Amino acid sequence: MAKSDIEQDWRDYNSCISINEYFDKGKYVVSPGTSFTLEPKDTELKTTWAQVTDEIKNTSWKAMYAKNDAEFDQIVKKMKKNAKAYGYDACIEWSKSQAERRHQLEQDLKATK
Repeated sequence: MAKSDIEQDWRDYNSCISINEYFDKGKYVVSPGTSFTLEPKDTELKTTWAQVTDEIKNTSWKAMYAKNDAEFDQIVKKMKKNAKAYGYDACIEWSKSQAERRHQLEQDLKATK
């Protein structure tokens, strides 16, 4: 029996009665333990990261309270432009490189089993 309406809703949505069944269906995979740790961001990337995340966070709130779709679109367009100018692409590239390192470590682990 589900212990709450929320749990029942999750079960109905996922067609599973337990988290183990959800895992067994392959809908979610727990990453295996590896030696992965994030590489530290250098000072410049830390600054860039902070500017980009502040821009996205603060402007997203403004967009949520836009008076209409046109204002929303204008706010989001400006947010994207500002985030790019702060160095959004550098943040994405760093994140991708970290994901690639983690993925490779996981693949190496699978190859040894």
